[in-house]
Amino acid sequence: MSSLKTLWVGLLMTIPGLVNGQQGKSVQDLYRKGLGLQQQSKFDSALVVFRSLMPKLNAQSVKPGHWDVEKRITECESGQKLMAAPRNYTITNLGAGINSTEEEYAPAVNADETIMVFTSRRLQGNTSSQLYSDGRPYEDVWVARPEGNSWKNVSNMGKPINNAYHNSAVALSADGKHIYLYTDENGGDILVSDFNGTQWITPQRLPYPVNTQYRESSLTVSADGKKLIVASERPGGLGGSDLYLIEKGQNGAWLPAKNLGPSINTEWDEDSPFLDNDGYALYFSSRGHNSMGGYDLFRSLLEKGSWTPALNLGAPINTPHHDSYWVSTRDGKRAYFASERPGGFGKEDIYLIQLPVELQRDVVIKESPVVVKELLLHFAYGEATLPPSSLDSIRWFAQQLPAGSNLEIDGHTDAVGTEALNDALAQRRAEAVKAIMQAAGIPASRMKIIAFGSRKPRIPDSGKKEKMARNRRVEVRVINN
Repeated sequence: MSSLKTLWVGLLMTIPGLVNGQQGKSVQDLYRKGLGLQQQSKFDSALVVFRSLMPKLNAQSVKPGHWDVEKRITECESGQKLMAAPRNYTITNLGAGINSTEEEYAPAVNADETIMVFTSRRLQGNTSSQLYSDGRPYEDVWVARPEGNSWKNVSNMGKPINNAYHNSAVALSADGKHIYLYTDENGGDILVSDFNGTQWITPQRLPYPVNTQYRESSLTVSADGKKLIVASERPGGLGGSDLYLIEKGQNGAWLPAKNLGPSINTEWDEDSPFLDNDGYALYFSSRGHNSMGGYDLFRSLLEKGSWTPALNLGAPINTPHHDSYWVSTRDGKRAYFASERPGGFGKEDIYLIQLPVELQRDVVIKESPVVVKELLLHFAYGEATLPPSSLDSIRWFAQQLPAGSNLEIDGHTDAVGTEALNDALAQRRAEAVKAIMQAAGIPASRMKIIAFGSRKPRIPDSGKKEKMARNRRVEVRVINN
């Protein structure tokens, strides 16, 4: 089973005296009460309970228990901040066709979204009729294909992908011809199976330095196949499972693994990495950083050869429960992920996110020495008023900026109308965004407006409404001086 599926035991049992004795029972009950409140996103109340536990634990001089409660306090404080600034995302459960009363997770799609593979512990259709030691079915890899706007035609991938033991999908190549799998064998390794045109061949173990004698639980492969990032418990990391970059040399062999460092890795576990289509955005799950509980989803950008500090994707994507296995589509408009949030069909379900056009992902302009981030906001024809969903995006963007950031706010229009009218409209659009930024706490002295009118289209105007709409925009760019 992957490390995200390892049973969590001993959180309470790490505190001696929790089971025996009246005082221990009181501490245990309080901890459980706080945990229940945290999982309901009642962070204020949970903090009161957890903080009341600290003197009791200090009095008993029990460091492991102290650390557990201290971690919960940190998570609840993160939850307060993240829930106070939710993003405007539409999140949809993929439904009973994909999800069951058991666990479904680790979705992976090819570039054109004609195939989805995922992991399930459902009993019906499972390769093995036996149950695992936890009394539940084994993991199997399943496949689904689109029909209209839904994923249907769901089936077990069968042999040789699945056998009588745990089989978990961790990644699918962009062309859909290579599926990467996790096996419990050898302490936990990554395998790959290739599609030969008619069938999937027997999975083969990836060589060192991808696999070691230690646990490798998941990986992501770049679209060109020249680099991968693997989650591994090998020695030399920052703690638990860390993410490592492995690049392919000129001779086709894999070069030594490089730990991605403290911007990504923590003393806690990092897992389920995903590189987006251009290889400049890394998504992953972590129990560290500013998680609000369990695994949260994070993003980091590759800027000038280094990964930026991990950014929590926030609410409503993240919850106090496990949220992991993010995979976005090639066009960046959608993403799939797994979550144990309440309201699903089973313990863990697969969800779809429609990413709003008003907030595109942070991008890296490789040929520009000054631009490090960009917020893209779109307007209706002839309008300088933003839709309500954009206001949330602007406020969130402002909250993520490092102190002292300088902004350039560029106003743009489509090619309809005279140059003078377009310049004036571009100016009004930029000023509208500046006013919202200023209300969010960005000093006016740190913002500069440039009205480009129709002179810098993002995509060539062709008279088609969709393309014209993409050029009616404001770009907010962070400038390093």
